[in-house]
Amino acid sequence: MKTTLYLFVAFLFAANIVSSAPVSDSCLRMYLPHNPGFDTTTGNSGTYNPDSVMIDTCSGSATYNHKYAKRMFRIQFPIYFYPFDHVLDSGEVKGVSDIDSTYLGLKNRFLEIQDTFGIIYFQGLNHFSSDSIVLLNPVLQVFFEEYQDIDFIVQHFTNTIDSIVKVVYNNRAGNPIGVNEKSETSNFSIYPNPVNDYLTISYKIGRSKDKIEIISIDGKKYWKANIKRSMMFRCCKTVSMY
Repeated sequence: MKTTLYLFVAFLFAANIVSSAPVSDSCLRMYLPHNPGFDTTTGNSGTYNPDSVMIDTCSGSATYNHKYAKRMFRIQFPIYFYPFDHVLDSGEVKGVSDIDSTYLGLKNRFLEIQDTFGIIYFQGLNHFSSDSIVLLNPVLQVFFEEYQDIDFIVQHFTNTIDSIVKVVYNNRAGNPIGVNEKSETSNFSIYPNPVNDYLTISYKIGRSKDKIEIISIDGKKYWKANIKRSMMFRCCKTVSMY
């Protein structure tokens, strides 16, 4: 048996038409708690939701089942199009008023959008490339002070801001750990996730010949082996989440 471990459950955002209709705060509930730990005693899985994504739970609402978030939106601009007077450092934050006057049209458009959606911030991403490399594919993280309908923001920004090439919501949420692969001969778990140098494979029932692959969320294969028994092994120090 070959088991490939993709431990995130990505948000799959439907392509249906969405609206900017406001949602009552009483309708919003946390989609999942952010508790990525693995309980080795009970075998219970952790859950992953670092952006505290909310979901509309009111069945009569126009936005029923829509997901809401504040952060982790990313916008891509055309090559060499960078709306600030310098490439933002990792974690550096700017507001709409900081957009360079060279891009006055974009600045005015975001000022209009702020009137509807509230304060918007731009943040530099983690990167280790030179500014000249970053400018070949300019991308900024965007976040809001208020919760926003994820689908609507992605579609609205893409369709109404000419200088934006692409908008995505970059968070993924789900059950990142509880890998309990069951067959007639085996039942095992792998933890922790995020990984901190060492991973543990724990068989609960019997043993089997399982081929296991560890793949990071960006698709890189970091480890593969045939496993027959419970073991701890050194793996994937630079992967973090897998």
